[in-house]
Amino acid sequence: MATRLPAAERRAGLVEAALTVFSAEGFKVATMDAVAAEAGVTKPVLYHHFPSKRELFHELIRNVARSLRSDVTDAVGAATSPHDMVRRGMRAVFTFVDE
Repeated sequence: MATRLPAAERRAGLVEAALTVFSAEGFKVATMDAVAAEAGVTKPVLYHHFPSKRELFHELIRNVARSLRSDVTDAVGAATSPHDMVRRGMRAVFTFVDE
């Protein structure tokens, strides 16, 4: 029998699975069935945490935005001049997109 994960950990795993599915298929084509399968859970588990595909997608976008903001903030914080801030900030954005 599978162990029950804490809600926050389960949600994070579902969002990670959604990233994989939405990246491969796009929002319109992606299904909650595909996300549940990618996450290794049943659809009722997925719907317990996210009542709709749109809500899951919004959470995914919020997570990506937080991660990007954090990367840019860290990069800019190490800058030694305004020019260096721009350079480091843009490098952080491009690295984020490339990954």
